[in-house]
Amino acid sequence: MIIHEYLRPYASAGNPDRLTAKVQIFSTCSELVRTLPLLIYDAKDADQIADGDDHAYDGWSYGIQAWHVRRSTEPQAPEYKRGTLGDIMGHKAKIEDGTKRKGVFS
Repeated sequence: MIIHEYLRPYASAGNPDRLTAKVQIFSTCSELVRTLPLLIYDAKDADQIADGDDHAYDGWSYGIQAWHVRRSTEPQAPEYKRGTLGDIMGHKAKIEDGTKRKGVFS
């Protein structure tokens, strides 16, 4: 889930002894600060909240997801050197066309 990626701690670039995350939640987000530690994930679906007051979490997660989508870029087709298998099979053209490769059984 994208939320976990943004909350995962990593070593700060300027100070490797300091852990930080891609997102920081400030004390002014009082409802999120209050409810986030109390949320329980659904045992059958780790992306869903089982029970509890999840309104602040839902709003925050929708905002993170929308921001992530705007910042993400379209995957670029790889460059294949002339004569390589990717060049011979025309993978780049298929990726750019959006056409699917036909397999043996299709």
